[in-house]
Amino acid sequence: MTAYCISVTGLNDSGEPKTFTNIAITSGPRQEVIEGLPPDADSRITQVGNFERHALGTRRVTGRPVIDYGVIQLDSSDGGLDELELLGTDGQEVLILRAPDTESVLANFSTYFKGTVGAAPYANGNISLHIRNRQAEVADLPLSTEKYAGDNALPAGVEGVADDIGGSYKPVWLGLCENVPVPLVNTSRHIFQLSSNDAIAVTGTEPSAVYDSAVEITATKVQKMVWADFIGATGPSGELWWYAGAEGWFIRLEAAPAGTVAVTAQEGGLATTAQLVKRMLVARGVSSGSIAGDTALDAANPETVGYWAGLNEITIGEALGDILEGVVGTWTDDRSGTFTLARLEIPAETPDHIFYRDQINREGGEGFRIVATEEPGSPVPVSEVSVFYRKAWHTQTGDELDVNAPESQKAFVAKEYRQSRTDNSGVLVKHITAAPHEHRSLFTNKTDADTAGARLVALFGVRRFIVEIDLSTEDAATVLLFQTISIPIGRFDFDTRNFRVIGIVDVLDTQTAASKTTLILWG
Repeated sequence: MTAYCISVTGLNDSGEPKTFTNIAITSGPRQEVIEGLPPDADSRITQVGNFERHALGTRRVTGRPVIDYGVIQLDSSDGGLDELELLGTDGQEVLILRAPDTESVLANFSTYFKGTVGAAPYANGNISLHIRNRQAEVADLPLSTEKYAGDNALPAGVEGVADDIGGSYKPVWLGLCENVPVPLVNTSRHIFQLSSNDAIAVTGTEPSAVYDSAVEITATKVQKMVWADFIGATGPSGELWWYAGAEGWFIRLEAAPAGTVAVTAQEGGLATTAQLVKRMLVARGVSSGSIAGDTALDAANPETVGYWAGLNEITIGEALGDILEGVVGTWTDDRSGTFTLARLEIPAETPDHIFYRDQINREGGEGFRIVATEEPGSPVPVSEVSVFYRKAWHTQTGDELDVNAPESQKAFVAKEYRQSRTDNSGVLVKHITAAPHEHRSLFTNKTDADTAGARLVALFGVRRFIVEIDLSTEDAATVLLFQTISIPIGRFDFDTRNFRVIGIVDVLDTQTAASKTTLILWG
């Protein structure tokens, strides 16, 4: 059996924290005092925790990462935890520590789970702590933290008015983006905003191109170094002004445009997939030291990408999902609460863990299952990969285009993406239902998209199995997402086929039942 310690914090009406380590006691028959626990420690754990952790969603190898979840149940039939129910536990930290049941010193317990509490309903004598991994701390926060006040006293101001952009989110621009429909923030002085500089630190640069109805404005671009000069009564004459500073990133035109103003520019901050993700997380209070995997992901995907969020609300989770989707990546956290950036890879030749037939938990049958999914390659390989790249952040057709716009620009803005195709039609010999797979990315050129297409064919252009295998929690306790697993169990070709871990489902032991961990594998 295993000893567990559960710690949860709640806030009172004054925002003062109280940590309930006294609701942490061992499971199993041994109930002696553990050194390091408060003297009022009590045995109230009825369910240590059911928790699911997935790299890209349940049985998924594509798409956006999702917040993982679980439940801890605590006995409060005698009202002993009524105070906990009355405190504010939502969003507060919860820890699950574990050790062999022979361990008697709390300091020797290891962290098995670190996350936050969602709801804490009560029923039939139990408080159920709904626990979530650390993604929940930031995933639902808006990417932009500023909204336009809508209080311009024209001709002054850069906050719009109530009847146009007032109340809308201010844009955020990171990396390289093309044909971005920048909002008009001052109609009298023809000032447009590319990005705020509050939610995330942005390094504004000279725009590569500014278009009016898909016709490039050829006026000389001049950087204004002083904010008061940029927004002053005297505007540009024969020039296009741009400004970047604490107030944000802006352009100012000489006259009112004929139609939609769109900008192409390379923001000056670090702009790889990993660095965009890291910049967003750090901006939302995640310390750099709590983020792992960025160096490896940078090495694997050093390409420049870009992201722009406009006037509507975009959450951190949505933005990170959009950025990571192109590299089949995730931003989940490990058991200790460290955010981990990683991408799906072909299983390594040398496994991180090997599990043999006699280690399988057979309480529910054979203890392993091949599951049916609609994921590419599982079970049917893809016959072609189309990578969508070089996004036009605003598409334009018909009346939005000036008759003098060059045909090349008309063609570019007519479609949201370009496509790079990689053939894999040879699989149709064996898999007659194999179909093309479309994959969206933020890559900015065809070379990067072609490289991604070849990688996706290697991932999904061969038959892949998604397998669930049931093990004891003790055996699986050190397994991490995306590690390579070998299961030489004498079935199918599994003795020679390695797998990546794409999901971990824990049912931790209670007073009466043994623990079980189900690994969801891909390979």
